[in-house]
Amino acid sequence: MVKWLSSVLVLALLSAAAWADTGTQEIPVTSAAPSVPGELTASTEVADAAVVDEPTPKPPATPPVHDIAFETVPDELVEGQSVTLSWSAGPSVVSTEVLGWAEGVTRGGKQIYGKVVVVRPTERSGSGSVDWVPPSLDCIGLTLKVKAYNSEGSVCATAVKWLPYRPAELANQRADGIYVHLSDHDRQRLYLQKDGRLVRYFTCSGGSPSGGGHDHYGEFRIYSKSVDHYSSLNSAWRMRYSMHYFEGHAIHATSPQFYDGLGAAASHGCIRLHLIDARDLYDKVALRTPVTVF
Repeated sequence: MVKWLSSVLVLALLSAAAWADTGTQEIPVTSAAPSVPGELTASTEVADAAVVDEPTPKPPATPPVHDIAFETVPDELVEGQSVTLSWSAGPSVVSTEVLGWAEGVTRGGKQIYGKVVVVRPTERSGSGSVDWVPPSLDCIGLTLKVKAYNSEGSVCATAVKWLPYRPAELANQRADGIYVHLSDHDRQRLYLQKDGRLVRYFTCSGGSPSGGGHDHYGEFRIYSKSVDHYSSLNSAWRMRYSMHYFEGHAIHATSPQFYDGLGAAASHGCIRLHLIDARDLYDKVALRTPVTVF
């Protein structure tokens, strides 16, 4: 019995010594399921992140350099009246050119007869100025542009400015209303002025080609409006967007077959417009609006 107890005690002491020999060694324990081939695990995420190259950041885009600007421009251009235009330029500018774009008159909602005007040809200069007399132009607005060139002859900057343009025939006409130019049978135009500015400019046809009794000049007012009117002279003559201003005479839309003739005398006394222009004008004109025919 004593011999058996001694054997048990020896085994217990040997087991305790074996446990003590492990020191601080830890036995790994995991509760995660084994990974499936091809499945992303936390360990592979860390490994992948360590080898991915960061893209090289691109420098911010260089903003365009505006190296030229208008300094002095008038509020309005008037045919035949001299104006001074001036501009400043940066050190990269070695020569400049000044141009204008005349918008042209409107027919059918589109501008026609637009043209480029040379205000000052190219000269070797940066900052500068020019005295200019606006010529006769078929428009009510002009876009001015100063083009700047560098030492290589390339355009390096531009300055743009839109200005209202007034023909000589309306230089002193500042009252709001409709102005109809019929005295030139080959160039007939209708203007609308609001707040002292010309805001619409259309080709029209009024009077007769022979300059007979249908011509009438003077100051009138719109006294009636009708979206769909028919002539009292001929019930087959449809006069859409009619605005009567003198006896039986009206400003109204003409038929499509007469569109190409707009701008020259052709009517029986009324003032014809393209349908799109007549509708545009009709929507902007109230009763009692003054009408000046000259």
